[in-house]
Amino acid sequence: MDPADHYEADQLSVEQEKFVDRREVLKKEAEENSLEDKADFFETKIKKNMPMGLAMIPKYYGEKVGDELRVDLNCHLLAAMAFKYDVTKDEKDLAFVKQLFHSFIQVDEANGMDGYLPVKVRYDEEKTLILNNECHENVYVQLFFAYQIVYDKVPQLREDVKDHLKIIFKHFMKNNFTLHDQNDVEVPYSDLKPNSWQVYNNRRLSMISMIDLGRRCFGGNLRAELELIYLQLEHLSYPYFVQRQAYRSFNLEFPTHSSSWLNYLKIYNGFTASKSDFYKKSFENLEKFYSNQNNPFSKLVGHGIGVYDLDEVDVIVMQNLETFPLDLRQYPTLGSLDTASKMGSYVKLEAREEATEFVPVYARPYKSIEWKHNQLRLDGNFNSTGNKCFTGVDYLIVYWMWRSFKK
Repeated sequence: MDPADHYEADQLSVEQEKFVDRREVLKKEAEENSLEDKADFFETKIKKNMPMGLAMIPKYYGEKVGDELRVDLNCHLLAAMAFKYDVTKDEKDLAFVKQLFHSFIQVDEANGMDGYLPVKVRYDEEKTLILNNECHENVYVQLFFAYQIVYDKVPQLREDVKDHLKIIFKHFMKNNFTLHDQNDVEVPYSDLKPNSWQVYNNRRLSMISMIDLGRRCFGGNLRAELELIYLQLEHLSYPYFVQRQAYRSFNLEFPTHSSSWLNYLKIYNGFTASKSDFYKKSFENLEKFYSNQNNPFSKLVGHGIGVYDLDEVDVIVMQNLETFPLDLRQYPTLGSLDTASKMGSYVKLEAREEATEFVPVYARPYKSIEWKHNQLRLDGNFNSTGNKCFTGVDYLIVYWMWRSFKK
């Protein structure tokens, strides 16, 4: 991840000069716009670029991907707008939340309305076209995050959320929580079935947080089935095992930042549904590995489950949002060349330079969801040309989640 490995010396000097100039422009842009104005900017841009008939966003705009719509990323937009409606109670915001929610029904209908959602779609000539049908369980983690927020913040949609969740749960239960696609073929990396030999604690966390959500939302026979499954998970010591979600030894770190971000979502899902204390312990143990990252999203999750006071979180959230620019085009970022840094831990057998203190968002190499990445990274996006521009949905989820907590 060393910039010198990607550029010849003369080219590196030119790229560094471009980066420094661009960083100054982005810094000014970030500082001159209020937090509310930034939220309005990203929401307006997202709505302007949405296809008529399907309220869903791509990973980024440009390079032939603008029409490749992503179910997983749309979960965060739905969650953000549900938090916004909780703050504003505006009928226009409610209408947009309803549009976003309906988009998940539309993509499920395109796949047979069986609870197995495609992960990438295109909307063309009033039809939802499936581009990629391999939807792993981690997409459902993000969907459950959004749906539970809608369940809590938008009571007008509560029954609709329950109805769709019921279809999804029955799809999982059909194969004992080993996710299968619409052709009944097992999906990779998505075996959640209760098992004393389950190797991955993150999958245990996926399973128990999902069951807790179902126990909260459903009644009748389905609730009774889920209660029996929960007893089985308790017998298999899931509440104990899920408290260990990260590991570091000899400068090797497991899992990745993005996996830990998913675990934060699961913890929020499970605790919100059940109020069980083992989720708090899971969060505290996970946070030990990332305490120096000052990730605003994980801090908001911590507040949401009762670990942090909002006063502790405010400074970190504002620091990130205030340094968040409007221009999210992807260009080379070479911060380690002029910023104090140290070598970070090895993740997936690769280490990278990390800043020794807070990195403004405008100085980081942009990704689609900023909060799922190393918050101290300085270098990346080598040889990028600005043809990709991210949506800003990551700004919206942190901003409106924070505003909802503060109201």
